[in-house]
Amino acid sequence: MMSDKSSIPSETDLSSDDEESYTEDDFDGIDAGFDETTLTRRVYSKSSEILLASIEKLWRDYCDRRKWNSQASLETITTRILYNFFFWVLNRRKKTLRSVSTLETYWKVFCLVRERLVKSKLDKLIIVQMKDILKSLARRFNLKSEKREKTAMYVEDMFEVLKAQWTSSEMTFDHERHRLELSLFMLLAGTTGNRPGALLALRYREVQATLIRDPAGGSEPYVLLEFSYTHTKGYLGQKDSNTFIIPEIRHDPCLILSPHTYFLALAFSDQAFAAPDLTGPEALYKLRVPDRTNQLRLPWKEEVLDVPIFRKSCRTIRGIGISQEVLPDSTIRPWLRKLGEITGMEKICHPYVLRYAAGKAFDSCDGISDSLRNLIMQHSRTEVFQQHYLPRHISADTQAAYRRLPAQSAVMRAASGMTRGLDVRRPRKVPAEQLHQIEAHPKVEKSRKKMDELKQKIRQVKRENPSDPCLPSLQAAKDEAVRAHRNEKRRQKEALLRKARERFQRDQAVADIQNLLNDLPVDAPEPVKHEYALDERSRAVQALFTLPKKTLSEERRRESRAITALIALCKKKEDRRRVQRSKMRDKSDTSESGDNVAVDDVHPESGGLR
Repeated sequence: MMSDKSSIPSETDLSSDDEESYTEDDFDGIDAGFDETTLTRRVYSKSSEILLASIEKLWRDYCDRRKWNSQASLETITTRILYNFFFWVLNRRKKTLRSVSTLETYWKVFCLVRERLVKSKLDKLIIVQMKDILKSLARRFNLKSEKREKTAMYVEDMFEVLKAQWTSSEMTFDHERHRLELSLFMLLAGTTGNRPGALLALRYREVQATLIRDPAGGSEPYVLLEFSYTHTKGYLGQKDSNTFIIPEIRHDPCLILSPHTYFLALAFSDQAFAAPDLTGPEALYKLRVPDRTNQLRLPWKEEVLDVPIFRKSCRTIRGIGISQEVLPDSTIRPWLRKLGEITGMEKICHPYVLRYAAGKAFDSCDGISDSLRNLIMQHSRTEVFQQHYLPRHISADTQAAYRRLPAQSAVMRAASGMTRGLDVRRPRKVPAEQLHQIEAHPKVEKSRKKMDELKQKIRQVKRENPSDPCLPSLQAAKDEAVRAHRNEKRRQKEALLRKARERFQRDQAVADIQNLLNDLPVDAPEPVKHEYALDERSRAVQALFTLPKKTLSEERRRESRAITALIALCKKKEDRRRVQRSKMRDKSDTSESGDNVAVDDVHPESGGLR
């Protein structure tokens, strides 16, 4: 196929009108500004650079201890030195370096640090020998070899988690916008399979809202949302962005699983649309695609193009507000973990359970090839997915395959989902009678003693000489001791909770079996009371948990009520000190047809009802 000649630059195009403006001094200046070390340095993400700097610092500290030149030692490094170095690192970082996979990461990063500083790769023989040395060190320090289970959160599991987020009075946020953001984050993670960083970095510039003509000939257009993920993990900067087209689902059986509902509520709350009169869902659903065209784009205001969709809160003179900064991954993770515990999940909820589930869904979908799956997941080759994403918990019905019987797909899916282990009776807090064990633990006592000694020393120095130059370093040491003491208490509390959950897993099953065999009542959880500090949240819950309508016009009113309720909630901050709480009523004040149902009767499948 001939290439387009018009795209080939001519000799005239290649020449510059300003060619004579460059002098010999200009070229000399360009040469002088050339820094080979900086320009040839491999580009890594910010988090990778932090890890590289951390390992480099460990190496320099090690060389300082041995009174070596760190650069010269790197150039003449041997397996003996490497063994000694990693032995020292394992002793120094006993609390954080506890698994074989972490040790392997340290080794790989060390190799990159050496390559960056020495400009050459390690000898292949040393690399081969280090594999056995690392195994020996792992055995000596009793490092954990089992890898983290790749638990997948299916849509049924996500429904239970989202239901808990919206109905549980325990899941609180300093600003209610975060409730919508977390819901949208989870749905986009499951729908697109993107990494947390790529999701959280989304800006309005990277989202396109469009109305397209109904391909079946209907007068009502479809609402499309197109998400382009540009802030993806990659070498030499960002990778080519993937754009995901997410159409609305007509007569959606479960609005709580609709990304359109949450995103449009956030966009309307931000007053993001460029059209002055496009201020709410009622105006949106009045729009039609113009004649002789098949789409109507809904542009954003220029001033919001670089505003993140997911934003963190901040303190203002009026209380808690929403900043213009991206919501960090370090905030999302504890929210998900707490939400999983409130739901009663046995497995820990974290962002990657959604990515694992998405990858598994793409892999098992007949309409998605391996190449397309790799493109969606941003993997360079299939082996990456097989080694790091495909769960080792086999969910295929191998028995049916061997016996040539129909596969029990529904049973296997239920057996491999996160809700299989759901039990709201599972402990979420350390029992009150065990809290004293935390303060009495030797490690906590040791950290508290160090903290108290530094506090006492600072008070003494201030009495004797308030301007003593050693005060800043003492204050810094005291602050570090306070953090260490707080972290140690948290670690011991988590250890006690982990043991309590392990005991529950064993003892509760035995108790339930005995009660069932002896016709005794099984311990049942207390019924959930749907009580909220905000009337807006109560109305949002009622609007989200409604059944689909028969006609499209009724469905549009249903969707409009849900989006409008979310817009109102998005502007609120929950005051946890409020005593007055508004209880959910059987029928919504805003409902025109009494269509609200009990929350526990709604299900993501079968038309919305259990």
